[in-house]
Amino acid sequence: MTAEAKERGRLRLALFLLGVAGWLSLGLAAQLGLISWEFARQAGVVLSLLVFAILIARSLLRRVRS
Repeated sequence: MTAEAKERGRLRLALFLLGVAGWLSLGLAAQLGLISWEFARQAGVVLSLLVFAILIARSLLRRVRS
């Protein structure tokens, strides 16, 4: 495995963990009554779309560079 492939794997893992942490924190905030469940759901969708957009953008940039 090349160093570039390892770096891509680390980035994917970091973004995945960021998404999971975001979902968990939104759920906890909703459970504690700090935000509504509807807001938590909508913010979770936006968070997921943001993570996917970052992954897609990096993939497209990598293809353009090569």
